[in-house]
Amino acid sequence: MTTQNLAELGITESILDHPKLVYTDASGKKHKPLGVSINETVFGVFPGTALERGWITYMNIGEPLIEERSSLAQPPPDTLSARVYVNRDTTAPRKFEDTVEFSISNTFSWSVQGTLQLTLGAKESASLQKMIQTQHTVRQSYKESGTDTAYTVQEQATGQAELSGELMLALTGSVSGSLTTSWTSRSTVSGDLVANSRVETRATQRRVAKNYSYEIPIAFAGHFAVNYPVKASTLTPPQDYIAEGVAVVARNIADIELVRDSKFRQRGAAESVSALAVEHTVFERELLTADEQQLHKKPKQG
Repeated sequence: MTTQNLAELGITESILDHPKLVYTDASGKKHKPLGVSINETVFGVFPGTALERGWITYMNIGEPLIEERSSLAQPPPDTLSARVYVNRDTTAPRKFEDTVEFSISNTFSWSVQGTLQLTLGAKESASLQKMIQTQHTVRQSYKESGTDTAYTVQEQATGQAELSGELMLALTGSVSGSLTTSWTSRSTVSGDLVANSRVETRATQRRVAKNYSYEIPIAFAGHFAVNYPVKASTLTPPQDYIAEGVAVVARNIADIELVRDSKFRQRGAAESVSALAVEHTVFERELLTADEQQLHKKPKQG
């Protein structure tokens, strides 16, 4: 637990006035601490630090509990390309070729919300989604001269979303992050276009969205040090029992009741949006028929 975490938790010089840290001697007289040290941080007057004595306070970040939202309406397909190729030659065939470039992607984003938010640090991370799996299907449907061919490709991408944003104390807000895996690809359809005909091509891409809610359990544990103006009785390990007492005493971090008996859950929401499938289609060939129109005015005779 860092100095920044202590500030986020509201632990300042006022900890010297914490009622749970007041020592009552055998005569009933009460003594407030002269100083307190938590890890490397010192409040008031303290000889050295708690860390130098081997007394450490820490946060333990548990495994996220993830729940996927059901009955989520999916977005409609996106039209990437719609083209028409026309051969107006009345005798000779022509070739056509239709190429579409597109991206396959998976974006996983998350936001942390709550009234108590802590900086978890770059190395202390929570795996919100252990594996981000992206499957995409590229389908070509080609109908020309009575043929119909198709192929399917599937790939996987994995990633781990790290929860390492700076989160502030007593602020109801959200800190967002995202992880994207993506790659580009190309699809080409081609064929012969007979005389006096046309053909239409279309490429569409499908997106799939998923929503999650999650909770990250965080617990505080360990010991800190309190410096009294008198010799106080030792209360707990890791300090050895000394009958006559000592001025610097080890105390359990739970004694100052940080958050809900030293435990709370960080809540948030997450979403994944995947561009999964591209369908590149060539529709049936259409013949162009000549339409002889009557003249509006007939030419004069003679």
